[in-house]
Amino acid sequence: MIDTIYANGCSFTAGSELEHENQELISPVDIDTFRRERSWPKCLGDRIGAVSVVNEARGGGSNVRAVRMTYDFVARYLSKGKDASRLLVLIGITDLVRNEFRTEQGAWELLKPNLAARSTKDRTVRKRNELYYRTFFDAEQAVRLHVQQYAGLAGFLDVQGICHHFHEAMPNNAPILREHTEAVSLLRLLDRHVWRGITHEDMAVHFDGRESFESWSIAAGIPLGPGGHPLTEGHYRWAEKLHENVRALLRRRQS
Repeated sequence: MIDTIYANGCSFTAGSELEHENQELISPVDIDTFRRERSWPKCLGDRIGAVSVVNEARGGGSNVRAVRMTYDFVARYLSKGKDASRLLVLIGITDLVRNEFRTEQGAWELLKPNLAARSTKDRTVRKRNELYYRTFFDAEQAVRLHVQQYAGLAGFLDVQGICHHFHEAMPNNAPILREHTEAVSLLRLLDRHVWRGITHEDMAVHFDGRESFESWSIAAGIPLGPGGHPLTEGHYRWAEKLHENVRALLRRRQS
């Protein structure tokens, strides 16, 4: 029985724009609480009867951040002597071109191609962001890092006996992954039931951007916020779809 869910990802997992359904919310704390209570991790937690749902996703978050924080959470969870079989790890995979760096002050700062001034008022951070994408970013390297990080995380969770499931939050990754066939070949070794939107057969890996949360929401006619994020109905129904995937994974583990 799963009693703890750990989730991470970007704005689609954090529940961005859900506050547009309650115009009375003003304080950032109230808005964040409202989002967490209606985002798909909480909806899924309610469905499976989880006692605790920890959602550490953030708007604009990178996969590097999600993987780093997942390792940290799992290490803390296991160090407390908790039962690995009762933990479920869920990640809404975001744009693979995003990254992060650690500042001299020890803070983790986001790297993304469209980093807006409103995301950070620190001009030094913005300049570093611009320099990274102008000088150091390489698509092949980004794809390899992406694949190796998630393959490594999946293997680590398997060894620990922790059930896990990944899905694409947005369709952005499918085109770039298709361009780098050698870099993604490692995904053939993954359990195909673990990563929604990715299949592999005959030594080839296939990517379906239509299986992302964003693409599904648009195709299903889900109400969206001004910035294109699914509102409550979308999170509730997406949790239903993920529940099917998770139940299948749990059944396979028990067989």
